[in-house]
Amino acid sequence: MPNGFTRRQVIGGLAVGGPLAALGLTACGGGDDGGAAVAAGTALPTDHAMPQEADFDPGPPVKPREPHTIFPAEAPPRSTTRRHEIVFEVDEHLREVAPGRTMMAWTFNIPGQPGRVPGPVLRVTEGDRIDFTLRNTGSLQHSMDFHAAKISWSRHYQAVDVGEETSFSFIAKVPGVFMWHCGVPPVLLHVGQGQHGMIIVDPKDESLLPPAREFALCQTDLYAGKNGEISDYAKLQAGSPEFVVFNGYANQYTGGDALRIKKGERVRVFVQNAGPSRWSAFHVIGALFDRVFAEGIHKENLTRGSQTVNLAPSQGAVVEFTVEEEGSYPS
Repeated sequence: MPNGFTRRQVIGGLAVGGPLAALGLTACGGGDDGGAAVAAGTALPTDHAMPQEADFDPGPPVKPREPHTIFPAEAPPRSTTRRHEIVFEVDEHLREVAPGRTMMAWTFNIPGQPGRVPGPVLRVTEGDRIDFTLRNTGSLQHSMDFHAAKISWSRHYQAVDVGEETSFSFIAKVPGVFMWHCGVPPVLLHVGQGQHGMIIVDPKDESLLPPAREFALCQTDLYAGKNGEISDYAKLQAGSPEFVVFNGYANQYTGGDALRIKKGERVRVFVQNAGPSRWSAFHVIGALFDRVFAEGIHKENLTRGSQTVNLAPSQGAVVEFTVEEEGSYPS
């Protein structure tokens, strides 16, 4: 909500000091009815997000405005493939980010699929090999930085010129919830324009993540300029967003579009704070997190009984909980 404050925003403002996105859960007994709605906000510049002055002229949109469709919040299933070939292409087009509000989005998309904000949720398993290719089909330099990879920035994460492509490979050695994003300076702007996403690296030990209803939620602060323009860079530098959202759109998981869960079932949420400039205090009103993996997913990192998970920009976590009564559970 860009103007005014709801009760939840006041509560959230005390925790994170700024606009809030919204998440809500609705549970019912036994059937598939039961749902949840989402919105929240947070973050400071990421480890790579060192603003640098530059002259940005993305030119006219390469595609017309795309009307909003609900971003699927369900996490992709655990992968059975041990080697993954991933190809991303750059896309630049108008996207709706709130009712009647658009921004020029810079996105990474899988060929043949429309570019979304955030980008595709990737899911691999500890020890898997990722063969990645980035094709710069946009109008500016772009690059790729995988936080899940332990490889040299100077060898693999450099800027790719328009019309060019780059490829590199890495082994996903550490299980957890990690960010990926464009690393061309100023990273603050490229992430703010939508060039980011989540990669889930499952642990080899499947007992660490037993069967559950799974969701993937990526929090982003949006600094949309005038309709059809890129983000307001002054607001980006000040960390003063217009919207803080889950999965790229303001309050999309509310009302009839709430996320559906069942009373008593285990719910697992992979949470990623993409920032680029707001902290996140992830909490579900009416529930306690039974288990939390902040960053890495391993036995030594398991916390039991948590009310709120705090995430700086670029951090990720896994939270699990159950609800005991039918009803709505906002966040």
